[in-house]
Amino acid sequence: MEVLRVKITSPYNSLLRSSNASLVDQIYSLSKMLKSYAEQLLQKYLNSQGYPFNWSGFNPKLTPIPGLPEAEEQVLENLSKTECLQQDYIACVSISKFLAVVLEEQKDLNPLDTDLLKRLTESPAQIRGMASNLNDFMTVMSIPIPDVTLQSIQSPSSSFDKKVFGYHVCKTYYEWMLWMEKEFALMNRS
Repeated sequence: MEVLRVKITSPYNSLLRSSNASLVDQIYSLSKMLKSYAEQLLQKYLNSQGYPFNWSGFNPKLTPIPGLPEAEEQVLENLSKTECLQQDYIACVSISKFLAVVLEEQKDLNPLDTDLLKRLTESPAQIRGMASNLNDFMTVMSIPIPDVTLQSIQSPSSSFDKKVFGYHVCKTYYEWMLWMEKEFALMNRS
């Protein structure tokens, strides 16, 4: 009986070399940390908005927000690794701008909630840090950095709609960090 040896390769192997492993590890660690921060932000956001947002069964139907990229795992899994990294970058840059709008809205809606305002103040800088790491990684890998230009972000006019808008942005931030943690966990194991 002959034994065949098969080497199974990850789709990320072509992107990785030992010199890039530390950068992948850094991005993976950052994605885990930001996923935790984004989850805490989302929970704090919901609890700060009052009823029905702080109700355990709250799950409104969300319509797409122009310029806010959705983290649709089924779509992202079917992209090339280059396209996926570019979408990660676009999401980070875009979400940081949307979080800044949510912060301004919450200054009016919840001016006394210092913990929420602090988290919303810190979050855009944190996700811009992720964008910077992605930029460095893509540069090393010779992957073109996408140009991210957003039109002005239109905030809803009613208080309730502003709260839903903020929920949507915070939820999207969490979903992207959840996706990126999975993505870079695969790269980290390669």
